[in-house]
Amino acid sequence: MNLFTAKKLTDLRKHFSLSQEALAEKVGVSRQAISKWERGEASPDTDNLLALSKIYGISLDDLLGEKTAEEIIAEKNSKKQNEQIPEEQQEAEQKNTEDSKINFYADEKNAPSEENTKSKEYREYGRKLLKFPYFIAALVIFLALGFASGKWHPTWMLFLTIPAYYITAWGFLAKTEKKMLLRFPVYLYAVILYLLMGFTASLWHPTWLIFLLIPVYYWYVGTKKY
Repeated sequence: MNLFTAKKLTDLRKHFSLSQEALAEKVGVSRQAISKWERGEASPDTDNLLALSKIYGISLDDLLGEKTAEEIIAEKNSKKQNEQIPEEQQEAEQKNTEDSKINFYADEKNAPSEENTKSKEYREYGRKLLKFPYFIAALVIFLALGFASGKWHPTWMLFLTIPAYYITAWGFLAKTEKKMLLRFPVYLYAVILYLLMGFTASLWHPTWLIFLLIPVYYWYVGTKKY
């Protein structure tokens, strides 16, 4: 460590009225280590530098930079004076803060609930959907159609409706209509319809155009006012 920084460490310690023993205890090192730092015979490691900057309330740049201890102390005192607020102003600001909190909670308490009657009905509908074992129903229908007609394809697409069904049901549990519409898996609906029209009627074109409607749907729902 250079002698300039060593002297700065000494001056800072003395400014804060700390003995080498007291500072060593705060940093977690021996008194001899402090003595070596201040004589320039050794340098504190990163952890010790961070501890010193915290103790003195200064940055590492100030601690290791070109500013003297006197300049650092003068800047701290000047900053402290500028930030000092008269007692009456503090009391006024505290009172205003308390009044603001009271008004905030009062407004919050009196504010209309986001969960209106209509959304409650949607939530109740969503709970009913979740109670229904749709995955079992889809499996039974798939097996019944498969064994009865041998059309395992494209009836396998029934399994794609399972995640669509449950994601939709969870969507109904949203507290607002907007959140509900944004949760609906429109992308899954589009995939199912596209595959169904393709496999059953070979209408791969122009059915693919429905995918262009997905971002339009979410944009419309996201920007619409409710």
